[in-house]
Parts: sequence; structure tokens; C-alpha cells
Amino acid sequence: MTTYFLLPFLLSGVLSAGPVQTTTPASPTSIEETASPSPKKNYDMYQLSEAFGHVVGRSVQSMGVDFHVDSLIKGLRDHSQGKPAPLGEKECLETLTEIRSQKMKKAAQKNLQTAEEFLKNNAHDPQVTSLKEGKVQYKITHAGRDGTSVSHESVPLVSYVGKFADGSVFSESPQPISFSFPDLLEGILVGMSGMKEGESRTIYIHPDLGYKDSDILPPNSLLIFDITVHSIPSEEKENPPTENTP
Repeated sequence: MTTYFLLPFLLSGVLSAGPVQTTTPASPTSIEETASPSPKKNYDMYQLSEAFGHVVGRSVQSMGVDFHVDSLIKGLRDHSQGKPAPLGEKECLETLTEIRSQKMKKAAQKNLQTAEEFLKNNAHDPQVTSLKEGKVQYKITHAGRDGTSVSHESVPLVSYVGKFADGSVFSESPQPISFSFPDLLEGILVGMSGMKEGESRTIYIHPDLGYKDSDILPPNSLLIFDITVHSIPSEEKENPPTENTP
């Protein structure tokens, strides 16, 4: 994912913040009319420190490395006391990168196997249509109206929910959006082709036609999209603004 190395940026952002102003500027009409300084706040540093520990913990957890928590806390304490680290920063980061790379490869292999088994079993469903040698499948969950169909030149108004094989949601449109059909993932483009206005489909996409082994999502994830086409503007109408697309 994109937050693996959030911690260094998070800490640098917090620690480099400038001093907080506690007085207000003078009135442009009279020095005597200056506002009173804001009352000084009393902070519970024990509470704040513990809360920030949770912020750090979430950032560390997002890296996907099984850190030894007691040793991590020891490193924080030793650093605050000026003690040397057991590894140089360069060596530490290189080791973390290698560990993450190994974990990504294992996850990619496991996810690919899961995707292929899912699609193989799903193909036995009589309501499922398979395309691209079974790497894209779809099921019509609500029939559309006769008339215009989605084509490669379309800018349809749609709503969607993107899910993993376990049903957990990774993306959804908060409201119907328009997007340029050629800008879609190949798997969605294939699965949506021919959809009519008012039609809803569930589209199942093999990682080869999805995000493959990139770190946008867990590598080699099977993608499942529930998509509804609300309208397909005619070529004579001005195309509506497009949005970020899955």
C-alpha cells in the first residue's frame, strides 16, 4: 500500500512544526484596544504521549513488518537518551525493504492461487458469463433498458463498489460518477462492455487484468466490482466532467 513509510514523514512533520502563536495582533485603530492573550492551556503530557504512541503504532503496523514491540519501545527510549542504535539507518531501511519485498512475493503467490481457484469455481455458476479465457467474468444482477449500450467511446454515469474475494470493500463511489471508458482497468472495460442504461453487473477480474502485483492493493488480488450504469449520454450531448476511475 502507499503508507508503508509514513512514519518518518509523520514524525518529521510533527517535530518540524513551528511555535504556536499565543497573542493576537494589535488593532489597526488603537494600541489600547488590543485583544487579551489567549489563556495558556495545561497539557497532560502523559495522556498526549500515550495517544501519540497509538499514532506511531498505526504507522508502524501499516508497514506490514512484524516488529518486536518491546524492542521498538527500547529503541525510542535509547534514542531519547542519546544511546547509539544497533544498526545504521541505511542498513535498517535496506533490511526493512528486503523483508517487505519477501512478504509481498509470498502474498502475491497466495493471492494469485486464491484468484484462480475462485474464478474456476465461479465459472460453474450458470448465471456467470466468462470472457478473456475466464479472466473476466460477470453476472447480470439487474436487467437494463433497451437502447444505448456502453461502448469504448462512452462516458457513462455509474456507481460502483469494489471488493476483494472475502467481500471486504476497498473502494466505492459515494454517488454516481462519470468517467471515460477507455481510462478504466482492462478487466472493468471488458466486463462493462455492452451494459445498458439501468443495468447492474457483478464483474470478477483476474489480477492479470486488474492491478497485477503492484502495491496499489495487495498484490495479485482478485477484484470484484458491483457496477450500475445509470445513464449513457449520447454523442451529441456535452460529456460531463470525469472523475478518478478504478
